[in-house]
Amino acid sequence: MKKTILTLLMMMTMLMIVSCGSQDWEEDVSAESVETFSISLTPHMNDITVAWEEDNKISTYEIYRVDVTQDVLNPEKDMTYELSSYEKIAEVSGGEGSYTDENVKADHYYAYLVKAYQQVEEEKKLVYASNEDDGQYTCQCCGLSAPDLLNGGSGEFSTNSKDCLYLYYQCYYGVDPTDVILYRKAEGEEEYQKIDFETVEEICEGSGEIKDTSVEPGVIYYYKIKAVRQEDGQEYYSKKSDEVRIPAVNFKGEYTVSKQTISGYSDKVIVKLKSDRYNGELKIGQGDSALDDEDNAVEVTAFSCDNESWKTLKDQEVVISPGDTVYIQVEGEDIASADEIYLDSDKGAVRLEYDGPGVGYSILNIDFEGGIAQVYQNFD
Repeated sequence: MKKTILTLLMMMTMLMIVSCGSQDWEEDVSAESVETFSISLTPHMNDITVAWEEDNKISTYEIYRVDVTQDVLNPEKDMTYELSSYEKIAEVSGGEGSYTDENVKADHYYAYLVKAYQQVEEEKKLVYASNEDDGQYTCQCCGLSAPDLLNGGSGEFSTNSKDCLYLYYQCYYGVDPTDVILYRKAEGEEEYQKIDFETVEEICEGSGEIKDTSVEPGVIYYYKIKAVRQEDGQEYYSKKSDEVRIPAVNFKGEYTVSKQTISGYSDKVIVKLKSDRYNGELKIGQGDSALDDEDNAVEVTAFSCDNESWKTLKDQEVVISPGDTVYIQVEGEDIASADEIYLDSDKGAVRLEYDGPGVGYSILNIDFEGGIAQVYQNFD
């Protein structure tokens, strides 16, 4: 019985020690007298240097670290971490302005915190702490980080087309690359292949822009990229980036158009749309808002492939593939006499989705007078 009680007491004592140890950091830095100070992180191929501004009244610096790799690679990351998760990894004397952490793994991301103490008689007094509000952290990657790869041909001055696709990459963490390797596969292919590319903007502070001029019009492509670093006669490689999908199609989808009025109706017309063979796929459906919710809103209510058999757009959509001809019934105030209309998802009465090489929501401009239409993705 006595042995059992003694064992329980020992276990409780150990639990108290563990619990208190995990709260030391939070209790220390929550004191009102503790000021915050900044630290900087510099990555190298085999280590990470933590640096701060020296203060001659500081006798000891304690360095804490936590591996935040899973958090950084999570697409919904919030860049916060519990202070109790940090572990003390080193202690350096006052007068030092940095610490190099060599016990790190390549491709791993680490966040650091530093506590600065002043020796007051026989006790250490915490003077500064580098923690930030709400557990927010900054981190660094040892070695090369996998680049972020983006569609580089979107926006107002888009350069993407059916003949050339642009890609932008950025290495937010790790050492700056000296080169990159581009991989590509076409829709339907299983394996990525290394391909040549042309440089648009040389690598600067970890970012650059390249273009692929070997695309075939009308084909959908998928890309990945890998960062390369040459240092001390060795060549290092990062992991591959996430996949980016870009169709090699007309940036502005092109259509020939004709308008057919409906006898007795000024607010209804039938529009014939013939898609260019190098367009992306266009989907048209009904939006969430009623027609009278927006000024000058236009609504598509039905579609037909032959102008004879019609289907309502309620709870479905019409898909206009490259080269297709489709008829749509469009409604709007005085639309029968209009020279030009816009179908815009932003208006609410129409839902558009153009599978083009840009980024953003889609706008379809129909010019009845000129007999043409264009659809594009509005980056803004």
